Amino acid sequence: MSFELRALRLNILALMGANCTGNPSSLVSRGPSSASSVRLRMRSPQIARTTMVTRKKEANISRFTGYGQVGSGRHGSSELSLLPRITGANCGENGGKGGVTVRIIRGIYVSNRYNCSDQKKYMEEFRMTGRHSFVLAVLLVIANPGSTDELLMKNGSRLVGTLVSASDGSVIFDTPYAGELTIERGTIETIITEEKVTLLMQDGSIFRDKLIVAQDDTLTVLGDDQVPIQFAAADINQLNPEPWRLGEGYKWFGDINTALESERGNTDTDELDIDFESIWRSLEDRYTIRGSWELDKTDSEKKKDQRKLRTKYDRFLVDNPDEYYGIQAAFEHDKFADLDLRTIVGPYIGRQFFETVLLTMHGEVGIVYVDEQFDEAEDDDYWGSSWELRLSSAIIPKTELYLHSDGLVDYSDVDSVVANTTIGIGFPLLYGFKVAAEAKYEYDGGAVEGVDDTDETYNLKVGYSW
Repeated sequence: MSFELRALRLNILALMGANCTGNPSSLVSRGPSSASSVRLRMRSPQIARTTMVTRKKEANISRFTGYGQVGSGRHGSSELSLLPRITGANCGENGGKGGVTVRIIRGIYVSNRYNCSDQKKYMEEFRMTGRHSFVLAVLLVIANPGSTDELLMKNGSRLVGTLVSASDGSVIFDTPYAGELTIERGTIETIITEEKVTLLMQDGSIFRDKLIVAQDDTLTVLGDDQVPIQFAAADINQLNPEPWRLGEGYKWFGDINTALESERGNTDTDELDIDFESIWRSLEDRYTIRGSWELDKTDSEKKKDQRKLRTKYDRFLVDNPDEYYGIQAAFEHDKFADLDLRTIVGPYIGRQFFETVLLTMHGEVGIVYVDEQFDEAEDDDYWGSSWELRLSSAIIPKTELYLHSDGLVDYSDVDSVVANTTIGIGFPLLYGFKVAAEAKYEYDGGAVEGVDDTDETYNLKVGYSW
């Protein structure tokens, strides 16, 4: 294994509480770079007073023996062992050989260990003073085995690949052997990144292009001033968030689906269903447009002709970005339900309960004005309430489960409820294409006489998402 020698910046020692001065030129390296370890020799014996504060006692290191050894540690780390001469009663009555192992991962100080022939102590703090204490900073050497990220799982397994993103509940990790994997965050013990990442914190602060080391519930990054900063895992909202989550423009996404059925025989039947949705999402607002068209023919005669179009605008609150208010305009036509045009306009309030890779869900309630124009029946208009609930889940790998529900309630006639519910399951194919099976239930409590108040549709659809 080859090691790349890097002199860490002095501010790395800020995490250890050090106040250091000195000249790194007192250090030379020996041995081929391809060796599994690197021997380091000081030009002359250096005196440095180092205090290691252990859990219970202090041990004073008065003299380094003049060399150290770098070896590869756990989790892709490097470990530098210094062999000092120990004085004091901590390592035997007359003193004895001991050592300090300083451990860093991807260039970030993580921990150091104090070992002695008689006992082993783990240091809580490492402090150094003295003219030559800078030598220890130069001795910190890190391994650079390759440009890969690592996930160490709590069950002991290890994944190597590329960290794509992470949110409160899940981590997306791209592996060369299994593609992108969605992993529950609670099953991960350690995250190690070789490439720089961007972190979005719960308080809204952003750390761009940082190397990180996360162990259990602790994450360490170098701040803009190059001082190591530690966070609890719960303080992190997302890793590598999409640009719109950082306030940079809009994310455009949506889908279009079609279901076509043609039957020839004693009766010729043709059915065509098309639906689409297009959304523009930013940190502050969201635009939505969705529509559908269902056309059924039997022996070239129309049996169903239903069209719907809905446009919406949502504005998210600054103090609580999960809550929003908005306004909508919707239009519906159903020739065989005697409905020439139903127009719905009005404001609403909503809440974005979830918006992650694994689960998205929002709910809305509002006040609407409804105008209904019929071909034969008497026209009508009224004030009422509207609701909308949309849920999509990818908890099952390579599968999308979804539920869409919306409706109206007439204040003057609560029995005239309009409710539409769609339940489906989709499976992604390649290049954004997908297939889905769904059941759609539509109820109109105010249907005119002679028209069924319930309509059921079952479809196998092919679609494209972007």
